[in-house]
Amino acid sequence: MVSFFKTPIFILIIFLYLNEKVICSINENQNENDTISQNVNQHENINQNVNDNDNIEQLKSMIGNDELHKNLTILEKLILESLEKDKLKYPLLKQGTEQLIDISKFNKKNITDADDETYIIPTVQSTFHDIVKYEHLIKEQSIEIYNSDISDKIKKKIFIVRTLKTIKLMLIPLNSYKQNNDLKSALEELNNVFTNKEAQEESSPIGDHGTFFRKLLTHVRTIKENEDIENKGETLILGDNKIDVMNSNDFFFTTNSNVKFMENLDDITNQYGLGLINHLGPHLIALGHFTVLKLALKNYKNYFEAKSIKFFSWQKILEFSMSDRFKVLDMMCDHESVYYSEKKRRKTYLKVDRSNTSMECNILEYLLHYFNKYQLEIIKTTQDTDFDLHGMMEHKYIKDYFFSFMCNDPKECIIYHTNQFKKEANEENTFPEQEEPNRQISAFNLYLNYYYFMKRYSSYGVKKTLYVHLLNLTGLLNYDTRAYVTSLYLPGYYNAVEMSFTEEKEFSKLFESLIQCIEKCHSDQARQISKDSNLLNNITKCDLCKGAFLYANMKFDEVPSMLQKFYVYLTKGLKIQKVSSLIKTLDIYQDYSNYLSHDINWYTFLFLFRLTSFKEIAKKNVAEAMYLNIKDEDTFNKTVVTNYWYPSPIKKYYTLYVRKHIPNNLVDELEKLMKSGTLEKMKKSLTFLVHVNSFLQLDFFHQLNEPPLGLPRSYPLSLVLEHKFKEWMNSSPAGFYFSNYQNPYIRKDLHDKVLSQKFEPPKMNQWNKVLKSLIECAYDMYFEQRHVKNLYKYHNIYNINNKLMLMRDSIDLYKNNFDDVLFFADIFNMRKYMTATPVYKKVKDRVYHTLHSITGNSVNFYKYGIIYGFKVNKEILKEVVDELYSIYNFNTDIFTDTSFLQTVYLLFRRIEETYRTQRRDDKISVNNVFFMNVANNYSKLNKEEREIEIHNSMASRYYAKTMFAAFQMLFSTMLSNNVDNLDKAYGLSENIQVATSTSAFLTFAYVYNGSIMDSVTNSLLPPYAKKPITQLKYGKTFVFSNYFMLASKMYDMLNYKNLSLLCEYQAVASANFYSAKKVGQFLGRKFLPITTYFLVMRISWTHAFTTGQHLISAFGSPSSTANGKSNASGYKSPESFFFTHGLAAEASKYLFFYFFTNLYLDAYKSFPGGFGPAIKEQTQHVQEQTYERKPSVHSFNRNFFMELVNGFMYAFCFFAISQMYAYFENINFYITSNFRFLDRYYGVFNKYFINYAIIKLKEITSDLLIKYEREAYLSMKKYGYLGEVIAARLSPKDKIMNYVHETNEDIMSNLRRYDMENAFKNKMSTYVDDFAFFDDCGKNEQFLNERCDYCPVIEEVEETQLFTTTGDKNTNKTTEIKKQTSTYIDTEKMNEADSADSDDEKDSDTPDDELMISRFH
Repeated sequence: MVSFFKTPIFILIIFLYLNEKVICSINENQNENDTISQNVNQHENINQNVNDNDNIEQLKSMIGNDELHKNLTILEKLILESLEKDKLKYPLLKQGTEQLIDISKFNKKNITDADDETYIIPTVQSTFHDIVKYEHLIKEQSIEIYNSDISDKIKKKIFIVRTLKTIKLMLIPLNSYKQNNDLKSALEELNNVFTNKEAQEESSPIGDHGTFFRKLLTHVRTIKENEDIENKGETLILGDNKIDVMNSNDFFFTTNSNVKFMENLDDITNQYGLGLINHLGPHLIALGHFTVLKLALKNYKNYFEAKSIKFFSWQKILEFSMSDRFKVLDMMCDHESVYYSEKKRRKTYLKVDRSNTSMECNILEYLLHYFNKYQLEIIKTTQDTDFDLHGMMEHKYIKDYFFSFMCNDPKECIIYHTNQFKKEANEENTFPEQEEPNRQISAFNLYLNYYYFMKRYSSYGVKKTLYVHLLNLTGLLNYDTRAYVTSLYLPGYYNAVEMSFTEEKEFSKLFESLIQCIEKCHSDQARQISKDSNLLNNITKCDLCKGAFLYANMKFDEVPSMLQKFYVYLTKGLKIQKVSSLIKTLDIYQDYSNYLSHDINWYTFLFLFRLTSFKEIAKKNVAEAMYLNIKDEDTFNKTVVTNYWYPSPIKKYYTLYVRKHIPNNLVDELEKLMKSGTLEKMKKSLTFLVHVNSFLQLDFFHQLNEPPLGLPRSYPLSLVLEHKFKEWMNSSPAGFYFSNYQNPYIRKDLHDKVLSQKFEPPKMNQWNKVLKSLIECAYDMYFEQRHVKNLYKYHNIYNINNKLMLMRDSIDLYKNNFDDVLFFADIFNMRKYMTATPVYKKVKDRVYHTLHSITGNSVNFYKYGIIYGFKVNKEILKEVVDELYSIYNFNTDIFTDTSFLQTVYLLFRRIEETYRTQRRDDKISVNNVFFMNVANNYSKLNKEEREIEIHNSMASRYYAKTMFAAFQMLFSTMLSNNVDNLDKAYGLSENIQVATSTSAFLTFAYVYNGSIMDSVTNSLLPPYAKKPITQLKYGKTFVFSNYFMLASKMYDMLNYKNLSLLCEYQAVASANFYSAKKVGQFLGRKFLPITTYFLVMRISWTHAFTTGQHLISAFGSPSSTANGKSNASGYKSPESFFFTHGLAAEASKYLFFYFFTNLYLDAYKSFPGGFGPAIKEQTQHVQEQTYERKPSVHSFNRNFFMELVNGFMYAFCFFAISQMYAYFENINFYITSNFRFLDRYYGVFNKYFINYAIIKLKEITSDLLIKYEREAYLSMKKYGYLGEVIAARLSPKDKIMNYVHETNEDIMSNLRRYDMENAFKNKMSTYVDDFAFFDDCGKNEQFLNERCDYCPVIEEVEETQLFTTTGDKNTNKTTEIKKQTSTYIDTEKMNEADSADSDDEKDSDTPDDELMISRFH
């Protein structure tokens, strides 16, 4: 131990030692850091070298790639061979052809041996310029010989010649690098192709460009200022010439048969630096490839000498994910801001100044954006097939999924040989059947893919065309060079330009944007145009706008220009004004059915027109204008049809007004626009299954049904179904919502489940199985009636009553199509349709309905409705809606969205009238009133004929309403541009819980995203569909839930999976909320006079608190008023506006009653079935002598009025002590609750703030007592239960002992246990035992766990006697006992033997005893 005096010396030594260690440690760390920094610098140098080399390697992969060169050469030879063998022997060698092209580089072939006509085909020696001229010749002669029979052949030839021209251009730098091994010289040689020195000496076809555009702008200004010209946009395009609809040849080709004009177009585009676009077209792969090469040449020093900027090949860029492609582009274009995937590219791009971005980067931005969109569109379209992909999957998994689906294995196979590909049999199969697809040859084999393209592509249907493009896409995404080369001839990469026309603007408006761009350029600068498309030249936006204008407007010999042809085709041929209307009907991966495919220059025209027709193109660069243009895609297209917040009364009356004023011939025009077989498809879209009369027998006529013997008369089926929904709603706040729906009694055990940590997920999507058991039970009880049983079971069904046969057919159809059946309803108002009803009764009913509705709503006005079941044939319905939707898009100048919907409804009414062959003309006919309008010999028909009779009978009255409801759901969804975003929103992890929430309607996400409940009632369904879900007392919630299920099916048809699940899961919760809301709203508005009276009183008191004088003297107290003058000093108390101390004592009385009513209303928190039913559980063994109480529905019952009293007590308590809070609730009553939009958001606010405060108040008041009651109840129940079990188990043993003691006391102590039981063998004991188990039993207490419900005792026998026959009755004389068998019986095995009976009871979906009556079998 260190002494006190030595302590300072010891501390000094310790300090010096630590100091030395610290210094050494610092030195060591410094040395380590130096070493690390050296290593880091070394690694950075290595990485720098790698990055430097990587730039060069990326360029080499484009112009020094042996594999790419090899594949391009192979495809070139395949194309040359196919041109030689092509059935279309063109172009012919005519007089003057040799002056156009160098014949020495072409092969000449005779068409036939006997014919002197010769056609020419290119060779390997043909250059790029030779193929350009060859393409001109083909187009010239194709226009001359065109007819519909050779249309596909022309398209195919034009595609492969354009592909050959692209290959020739791609091979130029590849061949150069192969010869010279110099990257820059290879790029320069490519550049030489577009450097045309001879063009400088030639005169331009439009003369001086500056003068031309000056005159153009003057002409435009004159037209705009001329008030006499009505359609200025059309005049700008067509001029003074009124062009009528032209021949198909003029539509299909951009130019007429004039090679000189084609060359002029090439020269114009070259002069403005657009040569690449002109020769390649908007092919996403080819144009991107050469744009990257152009960028490499322009920035060669930065990319490959200074190496300060990263460089990537186009093929490598496409290999990245959709978000990373933009990161790479930013790195290549040396942008300061790099894109991150957390935000949309549009938002991040527009935040940074991009005004100095080169045109090449702008075009690459456009190409990447629409390649991503193309990729998503292809993947989205797979949802129509049997396998699903999603856009965020890794590329490897997309490939694996695709081949797993096509080949049943992730390994590659030739998809054309698979059974999956052959399902769409629109082609002749020349290959033998194979059990296993060929995996030795790659799926991306150039020869096979090109062979199938040339041989069969034109005959492919939608799915096969999709598979071909998806195969190529998987190769591109996984950096397969063969797929990169194969993409050059696929039409989908040209058609992608169509996706960019999304705005709902007229074509002439888009053209005005191009004119504005030219005006801006002309006023800002007078720039001399370049004379070629030199890749080193900087192309400006002005070059692009002017070049695009000249390309689209050039013409010769008064032949219409491309722009004029396209405009006439839209406005007069198709009779539409918007390009987007045309594009929406075209598929991006489609085959030769697209008319644009006759001439690829149509795609070039659309591409150049698209780049220069964005709204902000005059002020922004191309990419900025593009992103600003698609900004509108994020906004909701709000119309009367799609806007779910639109006031429903206004919407209803507007809809009826439009229907009433639709021209009579508009329906006829719609029929003419449809295909010939569409009307038959409309008839097949729905199949009615459950007949109205069948449901009415169990509902409206339930009192006429004979009750089963010993049981009460059954309640109406719609009442039972409605009660079930309300019961689910009442159980949901306690956490018992849909938990184990098969057994409603399971909620008694849920507290024990929580303690045992056993989780049972709610089965929310199987709620209809419970309803199925209720419906089947009701039908079974009907068939158990004595007279029905005698007719149906014990007599020949040949002479059976039509009504009984209809009942049996309806339930059979329902059972067989249970998963697809939907139930709709209509109002059942007999007096309205019966001519014998006196007029005064009709007037009386109308007045009563008005009085019932005017101060609230029409909730529960009718008890019963007309309920029927049907199923939707989704495939046929989808085809019908697609056709009608395309008709609408093509004819927006004729139809608005509302008028088109009502025209379709009138068309459905016409179809409905074709079913009315059996209906009587008089309205009073019972057949018409109760829909028994089936054939008189209905019961004698066979099953198929009876099903047709049911369908025709129901369709004669309800086809139009039912079909139109399904159609409007699909049409309004397709019309809205918000559904895509909404589906994505509900796919997010934070919103998935909203779909499964039992109170989703009170969550902000549910309301903010559009409240699917309001979407169903006010957007997806027509106005008449709201009647049954409001006015029916029995069945309204059941019907509304079926509306949700129909919406789920419709969303699923449109591949909105998340919205489909949302509707499916909310079919019960939201439907219940709507019904309860309507009932509360109905009664709440009845208190308008009372609420107004108290509001006036409150205003007067507020005036008194602030000024000291009442605004209305009548509300002042008599003691404070003298001679009609108020005493100001007695009232003035401004702080009372927030809290009134004087009324606190009075309010406490109401607080007590509020507390008391909470005990009753909140009992479910601890007692799932309520406190009363919980007490009854103790007496379940006692048979009740009374019938069950009538099931409750969403109406004015005991609980409702108790809640009303609770609300009054709450108001009298808190409104009195705080006027500020009272005014807040008054605002809600008068304003918020009367506007649906405000009411939904207020509900969310009320849940998170006001209700939260109420819940906290309850936690310290009523909830404490309820919890205490629960604990006391469980304690008493457990004590009594244990006592009963112990007594029940001891009772049989006591009886045995008593019996033996009474019969033979002398031998009682000598008897063994089985002797006692043998003595008691003729007795049996039965007791109630719920299989409780006693823990920690001692040896003397083990008998407590020995239990049996029914224990018969068998006399002991010898083991040898077990095999004796029953006739050996004297064997008991044997005295020798070898081994005795046990006299105890294994009751569990006995129960297993009787499992056939017990299993039926265990597995049956027995419904609640408050609702159901046991079946009789």
